[in-house]
Amino acid sequence: MAFTELLCALDPDPPVLGPAGCPVADAVAAVLAAARAVVRRWGEPVCGLSPWELAGAVSGGRLLQSGSTVDSINTSCPGEPDLGPEPSPPTIFTVSREGVRQ
Repeated sequence: MAFTELLCALDPDPPVLGPAGCPVADAVAAVLAAARAVVRRWGEPVCGLSPWELAGAVSGGRLLQSGSTVDSINTSCPGEPDLGPEPSPPTIFTVSREGVRQ
């Protein structure tokens, strides 16, 4: 969806993307159409991105990551965080010609 939105945002008369045969082929067609729209808008030398680098940038890298859909969430209790016991004061060492003293 992000690629068809990008295509429509960049091209005043975007091409109609017909079904390509399967969901993966549909997605590839949308990525390529968006990449062509970027090149038409800003030119290839300005962009310098391959269609797949553009796909990674538009999707925030999510298109290129593994199929895992695990999201991390914060499950800590609200309020003050438990930071554990108070840390002990630092040990101060003095270094001189006579040696190291605590």
